[in-house]
Amino acid sequence: MFEKWNFPANICGLYTISRENLSFYVDRKDVSKDVEKSIQIGANCCVIEGDIGVGKTSVGNYARFSSGFFTPTIELKVISSWSREDFYLNLMISIISELLRPGNNYKLEKDKNIKPLYERYLDQSSTGYSATFKGFGGAKTSKSISRAKLSEGQIEHDLNLIGDLIRKKLNQKNPIIIQLNNLDIDDGMTKDQLKHLLNDIQEVFKNERFTWILTAKKGFNEFVRKDVQRMKQMISKTIFIENMSFDDIKEVFAKRIYNEGYGGSISSALNDEILLSIYQS
Repeated sequence: MFEKWNFPANICGLYTISRENLSFYVDRKDVSKDVEKSIQIGANCCVIEGDIGVGKTSVGNYARFSSGFFTPTIELKVISSWSREDFYLNLMISIISELLRPGNNYKLEKDKNIKPLYERYLDQSSTGYSATFKGFGGAKTSKSISRAKLSEGQIEHDLNLIGDLIRKKLNQKNPIIIQLNNLDIDDGMTKDQLKHLLNDIQEVFKNERFTWILTAKKGFNEFVRKDVQRMKQMISKTIFIENMSFDDIKEVFAKRIYNEGYGGSISSALNDEILLSIYQS
């Protein structure tokens, strides 16, 4: 569609706001500030509800990457087949992978207390940062972690250890922010599957070393109140977001086109009638 104006075809494709493209975030900064305020203390959850594709992940990402707190670049994406062990394992890997992310400023790769955790959890045949484990980012690795050597108790112990070490080494009193996506009922997970998983892992939400952003379709908070009652007290705030306005969409297009080096071309090449037809499609 956009080639006729000599713009790249994917100039306005859907992609999530991440650590690298925060400047593309449009509107909703007041919403993200509300999220950021709600995740200042540990053992706490902020729920972001909304339809698929409205930008829940981006709102959460903008809040946590703007906070200045330690947070893995990759958000955890829940899989219906996860056990409690799977959850803890993927959580641990996401944190360690962040410590190995190229260009980070943590400088903890050689720390004598953390280095053994790298060796315990990450595939040593891979090079550098590789978000390729089950549940987040990219494809799955060809080699998996040996479950026989990692009991659930060991993983929980190491999770607490690395949480304490990160906050101490980075001189950070605030909790580590974790974003958990895909908590969608009847869209990848049945009610029974989600109820079972949340009941299984709810203890981690009480851990003061961490604070949580949970994204889900509308109805998640109500579901928790009815079916995961011990977890409801840990949800401090629920935010519902809707589709972006037409003016916001125009601003998104303008930012992306400007970033591609086309200056103000959007005003001359893509008039409101054309943009409105794209918005409504």
